[in-house]
Amino acid sequence: MAPRPSCPLAQGVLDSLMRLFDRHFSASLGLLIISSALPACSGAPTWDECRDADCYTQLAMQRWPTEPDAVAADIATLDVVAQEAVVLALVDAHPTTLETICQALSEGPAADRCNKLTERPHLLGGKANTALRQVGVPGLVDHTGIEALSSPWTDVPPRDVDCDMQVDACWSRAMVRAVQTGDPVEVAAICNSVPSDRFRRECFFRAAETLGVQDAKARVDRLPTAAALCLGAEDYNELCVRELGRAIARLAPPADQLDHESWEQAAAAVAALEAGLAETDAAVGQRVADRVWAAVVWGSYQRAQQLGGIPMLTLPPAAGPHIRATAAWFLLEREAQDHPERDLPAWIERATTILADTTPGPAPDDDQGVQPTRFVGNSTDPAVEPQPWVHYLGDNYRRVHDDPTQDLIACVLEAAARQGERSLLEPASVSSQSEPMQQHAASLLAAERKAPRSKGKRPPPPGTHKGPGKGSKAPPPKGSKAPPPKGSKAPPPD
Repeated sequence: MAPRPSCPLAQGVLDSLMRLFDRHFSASLGLLIISSALPACSGAPTWDECRDADCYTQLAMQRWPTEPDAVAADIATLDVVAQEAVVLALVDAHPTTLETICQALSEGPAADRCNKLTERPHLLGGKANTALRQVGVPGLVDHTGIEALSSPWTDVPPRDVDCDMQVDACWSRAMVRAVQTGDPVEVAAICNSVPSDRFRRECFFRAAETLGVQDAKARVDRLPTAAALCLGAEDYNELCVRELGRAIARLAPPADQLDHESWEQAAAAVAALEAGLAETDAAVGQRVADRVWAAVVWGSYQRAQQLGGIPMLTLPPAAGPHIRATAAWFLLEREAQDHPERDLPAWIERATTILADTTPGPAPDDDQGVQPTRFVGNSTDPAVEPQPWVHYLGDNYRRVHDDPTQDLIACVLEAAARQGERSLLEPASVSSQSEPMQQHAASLLAAERKAPRSKGKRPPPPGTHKGPGKGSKAPPPKGSKAPPPKGSKAPPPD
């Protein structure tokens, strides 16, 4: 677009002459001749001379570093379309000053949009699922394969919505009304009518949360539909199913409570989430479900006052590897300091005894809810190693063994490696265990030598982990599969 002269009178002359030259000469030749004839008016436009969002955006970007207050005041004078364009450009260019940008804006659509970006950091820059994750941190890469899936809702025709495209509250109300119909196609029609790719994906994300989560807990009967809607979030689909998984984790009771109803509800929720994804890709659904089991079991044992095997008694086989891993982790964490004399066989015997004990513990007096899993690193890389794997205490990965006894030994070794108990690994790597366990211990020792121990570290906040590009594949984890849903893309809620 040709730069506008800094004087309005010259702009009118330029517009008239350009129409004349367009009929007889090329536009570029006309611009060259006219620009040379109007040297005094060929500078950059001022704010008052801008006529479109691109012009306002360019000036705001130039002025923001030196005069943010004046830019904020000028933004408040624009129409909502131009306001959003300018705000999004500033946020994308200066994400670390997001709160400053929001605080400088007066109440209105631009301020609302800015505040939404503060609440939903995955929207910054329109970045994908894993773009904000910490670079170079092992163990925080997503290997479920969900990022490679396409939206199953792209062919749903958009619905005409009587909303200004920039007024979030209006679009949110339209989306909520569609969710209340229980028809995911109606939801997709509303979301597909959002012109911005970024906020179209966010519409699906928010619709899935609205449908599948209530009071921070999962709504089991609606989870299949919510999971299917997550796929419409495209670049945000992995973050979307994570939110559903966190809500599922809040359904499970502490691991020392024999609350059959809550355990059954948690198991049904994991199966429902898996079923909602299985219609599009069964393997991805299974891997996502495996990660949810890791979060469910971690949160359950974290809130228990005593260690035991109640989850093994009440949960399906798919949860077994996570029960063994989590119980072994907390066992060493709580008892290693007081029992330095225990060797590996003694720890294995202690872990076996714990998992066989289904005696309920005292009722929780102050349940703080599910906390994020700690960062503990990997013992396997699903992208390059052929061994069967499961998630380990959350986002990490470990090798899984078919035999439960051998798998429990592996879990004790895994916990020992990360909690600095090298004396348990060294004998196991030589001759005290079976050949697979010797190899397992040796690989953990090798990894321990290459990297510092990560005991006690916490993961970055949700949504800030670095992940691989789309298309990475990995063998599915062991465990049972939920049957794929029958009939339509996703069953509507009741």
